[in-house]
Amino acid sequence: MGSIRSELKKIRNPITKAFTRESYYTEIRFRMDSKKVQTVVKIDTGATYTVIGLGSTEMQRFKSTILKSSMQGTAYDASGTELHLYGYIVDNFTLTSDIVIDKIKLFFSEDIGDKALLGMDILSLFDF
Repeated sequence: MGSIRSELKKIRNPITKAFTRESYYTEIRFRMDSKKVQTVVKIDTGATYTVIGLGSTEMQRFKSTILKSSMQGTAYDASGTELHLYGYIVDNFTLTSDIVIDKIKLFFSEDIGDKALLGMDILSLFDF
């Protein structure tokens, strides 16, 4: 019996509105505090963690809850800039229609504005 094939949905770059070979964006969905969240993330195989910026209008409604999180830490971006991370467990993380994870810890940061990236903490769970 063959394996199930599930593909990430390619989304245009939210800034340039273009598809390019240099960057790949997709959409993720999850639930926080029983509310649905949907965001576009850049797939970043150089990123250790999945990090979602708290600068977007969508994330502003959860900011105070996330910043109170006891799961705090730091990471560094490619240029060596320190990022303050806040871990938060979300529900029903949907990567594709076939890949839904009941509970998973995502990281959030004020330091990256409204950007979001899908890192190796999640990508390494799968063979793409």
